[in-house]
Amino acid sequence: MVHKARENAEAANLLFAWQYFDAAANRFYYALYQAGWAFLVKLKHPVPRQAHGSYFPHSFDRTLEREGFGARLRLRREWRYLWDELRNHRVKADYHRDCVSGEDLEGDLMEFVEGVVSAVQAFV
Repeated sequence: MVHKARENAEAANLLFAWQYFDAAANRFYYALYQAGWAFLVKLKHPVPRQAHGSYFPHSFDRTLEREGFGARLRLRREWRYLWDELRNHRVKADYHRDCVSGEDLEGDLMEFVEGVVSAVQAFV
């Protein structure tokens, strides 16, 4: 899972550089999501073999929070806010008529994704 998270973060950075912001938002989000699963797997949570409640965004976030994701990885206190913001951009990119802009992603969100993926790599 960590490999998938790193690969998606790198792909997102390339897509961002090419100004494919919708695709970048999607890959940045999935880099976080897979980093979250890598964290949970390290704590002996099995990855579901098919979609069910564990996959749903708020259930997943609550599981991460309950397991101390932010504290164990020494993330910024607002990690849940940044995660939600990126999820909203991913939903916009995938399902809405309007596109995600470079300004939506650059700065805090891109740094946040890179920081989470790196922290999870070190954790596992």
